[in-house]
Amino acid sequence: MKHLLYILLFCSCVLKAQEQKYILLDSITAYYKVKQYTLDTSPYGVKSTIEIYNVFSKFYGKEAGLDYIVLISVTPDFDNGTNWEEVNLEKFENSLFNAKDLFKDIHNLVLDGSTRKIPSNINAWKVYPKLVKKEGNKYYAAKNTWIESFYCMEAPQEIVASGGYVINTQQPILSAEKLKKLYEKNFSTNGLSPFELLGRCEMSVVPLYLEHIYLTNVEEKGKDTIYSFYQLTGHENRHIYRFAYIKNKGIVAGGYDDFFHRQRYYGKWGAKEYTPLKLNELLWAEELKKEWETKTDKQ
Repeated sequence: MKHLLYILLFCSCVLKAQEQKYILLDSITAYYKVKQYTLDTSPYGVKSTIEIYNVFSKFYGKEAGLDYIVLISVTPDFDNGTNWEEVNLEKFENSLFNAKDLFKDIHNLVLDGSTRKIPSNINAWKVYPKLVKKEGNKYYAAKNTWIESFYCMEAPQEIVASGGYVINTQQPILSAEKLKKLYEKNFSTNGLSPFELLGRCEMSVVPLYLEHIYLTNVEEKGKDTIYSFYQLTGHENRHIYRFAYIKNKGIVAGGYDDFFHRQRYYGKWGAKEYTPLKLNELLWAEELKKEWETKTDKQ
């Protein structure tokens, strides 16, 4: 009987921890600056889009040490070919995530290291709050929402900023190809590599002390300086694991190989396949591609 009570208590705790939360886009934009971009997924062989929302902390670019970005990614749903579904706001009014808490964990992590990379108040069981947007008088919830937090800084090359959540634009450049070779030669175990897409039951875990966001390239486009990065972390702890960042514009490009690979392995596509991207290949914001093309035409 005692064992049964323990099991029931454990199950109730799990259900509570896994309760689906929702976060209103309007509540985010009411408190923070947001930059939204659209990524075309055609390079994966899938005709769809990924919508990304860069949410900037109130002191981003204003006060040293408080440059935070929360990236919200709305990825495709392959069962019905849409990213959003209409919902009744009244049904989840009691399950709303407070937008004011969006930066709580990354702020605590930077200040005292009290939380892990995956925010406890956002993602205790990897059940992200679903983003909800309003169009006219109707509300739509994202079918798939991923949330990641980053701390942006410009530490001198001599100062090594540790942590798998730090975007440091001043660190030495290390190409993704060289990083892959170094890691697989010195740290891969059982032949599993975080640089490879693995099978259904396989997972490459990168030790916490090795997690890092590496600067892999710097280039100029128009008036923008673009910093490319690669997140060295395990399969269980990454989403947009390689990306491009522009100061004040946020994350403007990325690779979502794990998402597409995972959907295939868990039967979301049936017999359909997808085309993996190359190590340095990214999906770029359509809005900026048009902006750069326009500036080039005027020159």
